[in-house]
Amino acid sequence: MEATVAAPATERLGPLDSAFLYGETAGHPLHIGAVCVFDAGPLTASDGALLYEDLCRLVESRIHRVPRLRQRVVAVPLDMGRPVWADDTDFDVRHHMRRTALPSPGSWDQLLDLAGRLQARPLDRARPLWEFWFVENVCGRRIALVPKIHHSLGDGVSLVDLALLLLDPSDAVAEEDPEPRSWQPVPAPSEMQRVWDAVVDSARVAGDAARGAVQRVRTPAATLEDGTALVRTLRSALHFTAPIGIKGKVGPRRQLRTLSVPLERVGRVRRAHGSTLNDVVLCAAADGLREQLGVPGLPARNRNPRAVVPVSMRSTDDHGHGLLGNRVSLMLPELAVHVADPVERLALVSAEMTARKAESEARHTGSVLDVARYLPPAGLRAASRGVMRTQPFASILVTNVPGPAFPLYLRGSRMHELYPYLGPLGGMGLVVAVASYDGNLTITVTADPDLAGDVSAFAEGMEKGMHALASV
Repeated sequence: MEATVAAPATERLGPLDSAFLYGETAGHPLHIGAVCVFDAGPLTASDGALLYEDLCRLVESRIHRVPRLRQRVVAVPLDMGRPVWADDTDFDVRHHMRRTALPSPGSWDQLLDLAGRLQARPLDRARPLWEFWFVENVCGRRIALVPKIHHSLGDGVSLVDLALLLLDPSDAVAEEDPEPRSWQPVPAPSEMQRVWDAVVDSARVAGDAARGAVQRVRTPAATLEDGTALVRTLRSALHFTAPIGIKGKVGPRRQLRTLSVPLERVGRVRRAHGSTLNDVVLCAAADGLREQLGVPGLPARNRNPRAVVPVSMRSTDDHGHGLLGNRVSLMLPELAVHVADPVERLALVSAEMTARKAESEARHTGSVLDVARYLPPAGLRAASRGVMRTQPFASILVTNVPGPAFPLYLRGSRMHELYPYLGPLGGMGLVVAVASYDGNLTITVTADPDLAGDVSAFAEGMEKGMHALASV
């Protein structure tokens, strides 16, 4: 048995982490995740049964790499501060490792329907906020994994880091499963200690704000330049858009549709038109909207709906340490849905994204989001609930997370498919999550079907848009 690993100190949730916790309701859970498909062989016994206990031991042997997976959310009494992460003294990995099976024929559509139902169920707040669902009888002899992780634990980049920590880059299987490291949980601080820590933390934040203000006074030229840029960003961001048919109050149901495009084909399009991969995805999302709603169906003053595009603010040093957490900012580009020609639309989207990057929109939006650090919990909760339920700035969310360019393995079983998942939020009934994996660009369109309707047309529109750009 390996040496004991010291438990991490109790840590306060960051402002964005807390926002996802505060903004969740029973009918609107806020999860990230994926739909992954593996070969069944190494994961099943000779009789075809899932090697559930072996998988539990494997995760137990590696969970020390991601300490947050053994921690739960603990509130601060009297709402004196944001909640804290603390070790779950009753942690048992089997509470989080679930199994189920598809009825025959075990089709891809059945798997997506199941994944939508699983993601629509809230997680138990009394335990660490994650579940791994193993699904048998998928597309013949395959096993699916549907990870379900609360957004307060981290963003899409965190999910990729988690996969790289828990999976292997080769199909080598140890002759014996490794023994889990011994672990001694640290009990959560007392209520009095949590209140005192919150008071100290508030004083520290106030001190940081005061020192920042002094620094800005000492550097008036830089302060004026940053302030002018921030005003431009706010003026652009605070451009309200008319509601379209995929916006409104998000409900509990989820519908998933997927498509996959070879990265090499997307690379050809990107190089041919002098754009980025993300520009191509945004242009294809506009094709999806054209197919889903029809341009005549868009309000006259919103023929050019905007997208929320998350931007990772992580440094290179933030990767590979199992730290998780949300470190993102936003850009809000227009999608030029009113332009029929895909090449002309791609040029417009690329030009706008280039301009927004030149103006450091993500950095300045991050400065606005950073104001959440100074809000009391009651204020952050109210703001989070309002924004998570609806916002008037954008109509659709499109997130793109780079994944590994090589195949990953679970206990020697190759992962053939990796489709990312992000649920609707902010009154946007349709979300496009994109990831790259092993030579393919994989796209999941997730919607509240009661709000956005059947989004098969949207997914088909994206696929047609990609094909049209590749054909020019």
